Amino acid sequence: MIKKLSMLKNSYKRKFLIFAAFVICAAYIGETHKGNTQYTIYFGSQPIAVTSVKPEAFYKAYGDVKAKLYSEGKNNLDNDIYIEETSLKSNDIRYVGESDITEVLYSRMDDKEPILTGKTTQIFKYVNPYYVECEYVYDDSMYEDEMNVTQYEAPGTREVTVIETYYNGERHDRKILETNIVTEAVPRVVHVGTVKRPLYVLPVTDYILTSCFGPRWGTNHNGIDLAVPTGTSVAAAADGIVIQAGWNGGYGISVYIDHENGVITRYGHMSETLVSVGQEVKQGDIIGLSGSTGDSTGPHVHFEMRENDVPIDPSKYVSY
Repeated sequence: MIKKLSMLKNSYKRKFLIFAAFVICAAYIGETHKGNTQYTIYFGSQPIAVTSVKPEAFYKAYGDVKAKLYSEGKNNLDNDIYIEETSLKSNDIRYVGESDITEVLYSRMDDKEPILTGKTTQIFKYVNPYYVECEYVYDDSMYEDEMNVTQYEAPGTREVTVIETYYNGERHDRKILETNIVTEAVPRVVHVGTVKRPLYVLPVTDYILTSCFGPRWGTNHNGIDLAVPTGTSVAAAADGIVIQAGWNGGYGISVYIDHENGVITRYGHMSETLVSVGQEVKQGDIIGLSGSTGDSTGPHVHFEMRENDVPIDPSKYVSY
């Protein structure tokens, strides 16, 4: 009886060992098969590689490469990656391992020439406007802070011959073959002054000097007289603020300008003033019209300069 029980026990033990061995072998075979699973990598419908590397690794590498290409300004990546388990065998498709993933994706995604299924070219011509650069003329008859446009620009027209290349119906490349001018463009021409602006200028031009600074008729003539026709424009000698404008005794209709540097200029015997007290003026601004008002013997402009309210000879600052 004891012998029979021992034999039965050994029989169960053998069966258990056989079952355990079967389970271990099955797991090993499963893992081995799982490690040998093949995947085909596609861009769109185009297979580019076969691998046993897990899809997660390829998707991560694809995202990294796409981000790198985008940072390089190449954002026209139209084909998305697609991975599927396969038994595809082909000598025309490259087998890649984990160390080759980035290289394969980068070379494929950065490829300038897409895989072709159809290519067409088209040559055409069109006419479009064009402009030319502005031309600058340096002019010694103008001050440094002056600019004058002597000619305005006008567009020309040109005929352009272009060749375009299409892959699979989408334009891939465009090159200009030839450009012909139909009408010439006209440039803008700007004259730029080169002469340093003087600190002061005379209030009129084309004058006759009829009286200088200094003794005259037993008194001192505190300015110079510049004979011009009545109604001639009278300009400010320099930037400043108008401190008197209108009738002023022997000066007749006059304007005084404070240049805020201790110098005041006076313009006398005018027929009309064109500024008012407190007004800011720039050198060359018209402040009135010449005449013969006040103590005057004929149409002229009395031009006077004072430093700290002391009359000075204008020839210190201006030539006449």
